[in-house]
Amino acid sequence: MPDINFLRQAVEDSPEDVTLLLTYGGALLETGQPDEALATFVRVLELEPRQRDAQLGIAQALFQKGEVSEAAVRVEAILAEDNSCAGAHILLSLLHLAEHDRTRAIEEYLVAVSADRSLADGKLESVLGLQDCATAEKTASGERYTNNANYSNDTNPFSDYESCEDTDGPIESDEDLFAAPATPQLRFADICGHSEVKNELRRRWILPVENPVLARTYRMPVGAGVLLCGPPGCGKSMLAEAVAKEVGCKLIRASIHEILDPYFGSSERNLFQLMEMAREEAPVVISIDHIDTIAGNRHRVRDNQARNLANQFLHQLDLLTAGQDPVMVIGSTDMPWLIDRSFLRPGRLGQPVFVPPPDRSDRLAILHKLAASYPTEEIDLEQLASTTRGFSGADLKGIFEIAGQRALETAVSEERLHLLDQSTIAAARQLIAPSTTSWFELARKNIARIRQDEVFAGILRSVTENRRA
Repeated sequence: MPDINFLRQAVEDSPEDVTLLLTYGGALLETGQPDEALATFVRVLELEPRQRDAQLGIAQALFQKGEVSEAAVRVEAILAEDNSCAGAHILLSLLHLAEHDRTRAIEEYLVAVSADRSLADGKLESVLGLQDCATAEKTASGERYTNNANYSNDTNPFSDYESCEDTDGPIESDEDLFAAPATPQLRFADICGHSEVKNELRRRWILPVENPVLARTYRMPVGAGVLLCGPPGCGKSMLAEAVAKEVGCKLIRASIHEILDPYFGSSERNLFQLMEMAREEAPVVISIDHIDTIAGNRHRVRDNQARNLANQFLHQLDLLTAGQDPVMVIGSTDMPWLIDRSFLRPGRLGQPVFVPPPDRSDRLAILHKLAASYPTEEIDLEQLASTTRGFSGADLKGIFEIAGQRALETAVSEERLHLLDQSTIAAARQLIAPSTTSWFELARKNIARIRQDEVFAGILRSVTENRRA
């Protein structure tokens, strides 16, 4: 493939060359750089808003980043305009595999290869249970498809790998799937507000790890799990990092796309490898965002593979609390009503901990912290805090980011430093709506599903009180 540095320089020299940008974006995807690829394809769409390859490239980049739902929305939008786009069908097949829907994955793959035979992929066919290309062609022409016995949904996913020696399925490598444990930077004191959440995290894990003798006296395990839930952008991931910093241990950030794998049995193995690495590194905190993806309601899942992964996760949590390794699994979700009730038993993730949006005093503290990191004139932060009800911490940060962009533009044009002033901040405030509003609306719609479950009492109370806040 073309040298990536050469392409980068070429794009800098010709920033409006669409063909060059598309080539560069494709090379970034091949080398596993989805963030830069995403920005490159977005640039193409700024130049040519209906450029199909760029639209597909954005979906591919989102898939690499683990944003499966957003990638699926993008692909389906492409197919709504042009259902003959074979590349979109291939990507949609992979997206269905990531969501454990093998039937639809097969359907999309067959549509793709019938439209463009050059897209045939032996490894993917093997995973889908298509014995060979002839099978795919026959099925595409209307003959009935028969599952390959090696990939029966009724078999154990781990035993599948033992018996499929002749397939092109994935072989376990010596490469680590997960990034090495990192040194956390944030402490509780660096996170404004959330005193109740911090105290709950102290009780559940920090105190037992720091006082192992007393923990044994009170029969508290040093291995634990907790579910942080609430609107996005309110600090769930930051709190997970701060727990590790408070204890003085390492942090493992495990993204969902690192755990999920379209190959049968691989997701369970990835999860096992994650927990093994954590036990070796103990004490350690594992932070998993969007944990509902792997801990969803098993009764609502038709695919055996998804249920196998959820069962494996339950088993690993049981081993954790039964053992003596100081490992804490902190799962975060914006949709707690999707979590399987069995994960919320004591000794697993336990009672969910609600992470609310910042109240007025917390917003003021966040705004003071943000203002201190920018060159500013006198700003009425009290007024700003009063007019940003429903704003998450991320929303408040967004105000200053937009104001900073405007200030930079002015500074460049006037050739002098431009301080963020009241008018700049006020203008930026008007461009951002409170993101938690839509979350509370969604939560209220799902209250009926969890109203009778005492484990969600705290969430229900918070949703109800938000109407009066």
